Amino acid sequence: MFGPPGAGKSFGVQQVAQVALGRRPEVLEFNLSQFTALADLTAAFHLVRDRAVRGEVPLVFFDEFDSPFGGDLGWLRYFLAPMQDGSFREGGHPHPLGAAIFVFAGGTRASFAEFAAPMDRPDHPDRARFVAAKGPDFASRLRGYVDILGPDPTGPDDRLFLIRRAFLLRALLQRHHPSLASRDHFNLEDGVLDALLTVPAYRHGVRSMEAVLAMSTLAGRGRFGAADLPPPAQLSLHVDTEAFMARVMGERLSDDQRSRLGQLLHEVYRRQRQAIAETDEECRALLHDTSMRDWPELHAEFRESNCRQADDIPRKLRLIGCFMSADGGDMVPVTHFTAAELTLLAELEHERWNAERLQSQWRLDARDTAQHTSAFLIPWRDLAPKWRSLDQAMVAAIPHILQTERFRVFRAG
Repeated sequence: MFGPPGAGKSFGVQQVAQVALGRRPEVLEFNLSQFTALADLTAAFHLVRDRAVRGEVPLVFFDEFDSPFGGDLGWLRYFLAPMQDGSFREGGHPHPLGAAIFVFAGGTRASFAEFAAPMDRPDHPDRARFVAAKGPDFASRLRGYVDILGPDPTGPDDRLFLIRRAFLLRALLQRHHPSLASRDHFNLEDGVLDALLTVPAYRHGVRSMEAVLAMSTLAGRGRFGAADLPPPAQLSLHVDTEAFMARVMGERLSDDQRSRLGQLLHEVYRRQRQAIAETDEECRALLHDTSMRDWPELHAEFRESNCRQADDIPRKLRLIGCFMSADGGDMVPVTHFTAAELTLLAELEHERWNAERLQSQWRLDARDTAQHTSAFLIPWRDLAPKWRSLDQAMVAAIPHILQTERFRVFRAG
C-alpha cells in the first residue's frame, strides 16, 4: 500500500479486513522506521509465528517498509524468504512462519509507480541501487498493491475526495462517537458536516481529521454542533481555521431565508414551465394547474416543497465539491455550473422531489394535484427532455438566487 503521509493506509487495511471478516480485525502492526537492528524484525516474525501456531491467520501490517536500514530500502531482502517460502532464519536456522497475510505500507514513496520506477526504467539513476537492495525480487513476490489517495484533493479535477472523506468520517464516528448515531445516519449540523467534508486540506491527512473529532466535546452527545468544535487555536493545528469556520457558519438558512429562496425557486419553475409551453401543447394545457399559482395563493404543501428544495442546496453543493458562504475570502465565486454538474444536480433534484412526493403518499398516474397523482414519479432516465429541463433550470439558478441572501458558491478544492 502506498500513499502520502496521513493518507489512511492503516485505516484502509483495517476497513477492508473488517468487511472480509465481518468483525474488526486484530492487526499485528510493526513500524520498520523504529527498528534499529535485525533482531527487531526477527522478534516480529516470532510474534507472527506464535499466532499461526494457535491456528490463526494473522494480518500483519509492516508500516514504512521502505525505510532505510544500512542503506536505502535495506529491509527488503529480509522479507524475501518469508514471502516466498513462509520461513525466516535466526542463528542460521530456519523457522516456519505458517500462513499469514503481510501488508506493506510505504512511508517514502507515494505510489507503487514511484516505488517501481527504477525497475521499470533502464535509464533511472537509482536503478543499480534498487537492484542491489533486492527491489525487483521484492516486487515480484507481491500479490497486489493499492495506491491510497488520502482525504485531500489530488488536483483540480478530483471530486471524489468528498466521497473518500465521507467514508473516513463515518468510520471514525462509528468507532469513537457511536452516541451520535441515529438509525442509519449520524447527527451533525449541516455547517459542521460541510466543513469536515469540504475544508481545502487536512494538514496531516487522516490523522488531522481524527484529531479534530478527538478535540471536539462529543462524549455522550447525540448531535455534533458548531459549539462542540475545539477552539480556533487547536483547530489551526490541523486545518485552516478561517476556511473551516467559514464553512461551519456559511450555510445556515433562517426560516425567512428558506421562505424567500423557496419563493425564488418557485418563480424559476414557473418561468421554465411557461417557456416550455410556448412550443409544447401538452405543457400549455398544464399552465393553469394549482402548482403555477402566485406564491401568496400557492397551497402550503407546494410552498413547503420549494422551501425544502432550498434546504437541500448545501447538500447538492457538497456533492460537486462546492459550498455556500457569505465570505469566501480570496476565492472566486462560482456563477455557472459545468454541463456535467448541471446534469448531476438536476438528477439529484428529481430524486429528492420523487422521495418527497412518495413520502406524502403521492401516486403515479395522470397529473392531478388535488388527487396527489403525478406522471413524473419516474426515474430521471425516463423523463422526457422537456421535463428534465425543469430540474436543470432550477439547479442552474442556485448561484443567482443565493446572491439575494448575500451567499456565494465556492469550490472546495
